[in-house]
Amino acid sequence: MSGTRSKIFFLIIILFFAAQIPLVKAEDEQSDAEESEEIFVPAPTIRDLSPTPTPADTYTAEPAETTIENPGLIGTPQLAWYISRASGIAAFILLTIVAINGLLMSTRLVATFLPPPMNYEMHRFFSWSALTLVVAHFVSLLFDPYFQLRLGEALIPFLISRDYASALGFDFRWAVALGILAFYGITVLILTSEFRKQMSFKTWRTIHYVSFPAYFFFLAHGIMSGTDSKEWWMIWLYGFSALLVTLLVLVRVFYTIKARLSKARLQS
Repeated sequence: MSGTRSKIFFLIIILFFAAQIPLVKAEDEQSDAEESEEIFVPAPTIRDLSPTPTPADTYTAEPAETTIENPGLIGTPQLAWYISRASGIAAFILLTIVAINGLLMSTRLVATFLPPPMNYEMHRFFSWSALTLVVAHFVSLLFDPYFQLRLGEALIPFLISRDYASALGFDFRWAVALGILAFYGITVLILTSEFRKQMSFKTWRTIHYVSFPAYFFFLAHGIMSGTDSKEWWMIWLYGFSALLVTLLVLVRVFYTIKARLSKARLQS
C-alpha cells in the first residue's frame, strides 16, 4: 500500500513539471519578443534623388562611324599644278640624260659599252620622252586656276604680262621665255635627227649645236621658275646636272681640238 502511494505521488510530481514546461516556454518567447522590441531600431529611409531613367538613357547604342572619302587630287584645282610640277622635274632629268648621252656619243666613249645602233635608239627614246613631258608641263598649266596660262603665252616668249614672282624671287616672264626657247630648241633637234638622212652631216651637226644653249635654257628655266628650287634635293639635282654636262662639254671641246690638230698635222 505504501508502495502504491509512493508511485502515485511520484507520477503527480512528473505531471506537474510536465505541465510547467509550456508555460516556461511561452514566458521565454514573450520575454524574447519584448527584448527584440526594445533593441530593434528601424533604419531611416533614404530617398533616391537620382533622376528616373528614361528609355533613351537605358539604350546605349554605339555611335555610327562616319567615313569621309578622300577624293585625292582628281577633280581638285591642285591637280594641274602637281602634273606640271612633276612633269617639269621628270623632263629635266631626262634632258640631262639626253645631253650626257649625246656628249658621250660624240666622244665615242660610250661605244665600248653599247653598240652604236642601240645607243642611238636609246638616245632617240629619251629625247622623245623628254619632249612629251615638256608638252605635258606647259599644257597642264593651261588648266591651272591660279596661274591661268594662255596658249599664246605658252608659245610666244615674253607675251605673258602678269606680274608673278617665283619661289626664288625671279620674274616669271623671263623664266617662261627661257623655257619656251628651250622647248623650240629641243623640238628642232629631235625633228632634224628624224630627218637626218635628208640633209648633209655638216648641216645636221651645225643645227645640233643648238643643244648646248637649249640645255642651259632649260636649266635656267627650272631654277628661276621651279617651286622646289629651294629644296636641297632639287639644288643637288641642278648642281649635279650642270657640273656633269659642263665637264662633258669641256671633254668634247678637248677631243674636237685634238682631232683638228691631228688632221692639220697630217695635211702638213
